[in-house]
Amino acid sequence: LIRLPGDCIVAASFMDYLGPFGPEYREEILKGIAAKCTELRIHVSNAPDINRFFTTNAEIRKWVAFGLPPDDASLQNATLTMYSGRW
Repeated sequence: LIRLPGDCIVAASFMDYLGPFGPEYREEILKGIAAKCTELRIHVSNAPDINRFFTTNAEIRKWVAFGLPPDDASLQNATLTMYSGRW
């Protein structure tokens, strides 16, 4: 529970800013954000899993059963599609 605020910062950054970028760049930026949180003494998980933050294993299995490739990039794109809103 102590890492929740930092994990929320990382997850919100992913949703708000990283959608247009490729998976390698997303990971690089997320690591930088997590490092900045640590620098600011905001507790954050060592390797926050964005897909698991927003979804459940059951939901991911459902997506894969419908034909989504199970790689991280596809799962991140599905997460963005399902949980980000247009304004």
